[in-house]
Amino acid sequence: MEELAAGSEPWTAAVEELKAKRLNSPDFETVTERWARESRVLRFVPAGPSSQRPGALPQEAHTAAPAPTTATTRQPARPRCPGCCSAAAGGAGSSRSGRPRARAAVSGRTPSAARSAPRRAVPSVHGF
Repeated sequence: MEELAAGSEPWTAAVEELKAKRLNSPDFETVTERWARESRVLRFVPAGPSSQRPGALPQEAHTAAPAPTTATTRQPARPRCPGCCSAAAGGAGSSRSGRPRARAAVSGRTPSAARSAPRRAVPSVHGF
């Protein structure tokens, strides 16, 4: 790390970059003079050749093995219906999502009673 001397060319270039990002500063017009009086401007300087460059990186991953645990993952999803029950295939037993469609029992009831009747799921022919 290197401290830049106030008023030098590298200091001025760095301060102009920093000043552009301080738009809400109360003394935006005179902030450079204040920084010259009260602050230090530091910059990182390479300490030698870069050890990480194309072709110089290690080929192994350097990752740690996961710790042993008794935790389990979720079970796989149920198999989807092959399409005979889906609405896209014209089947009457399923909704677009592939789940059984709920229907109201309407035998012998008026339309208003059918709308308020409890809904029950119609089982799929595949037993899912």
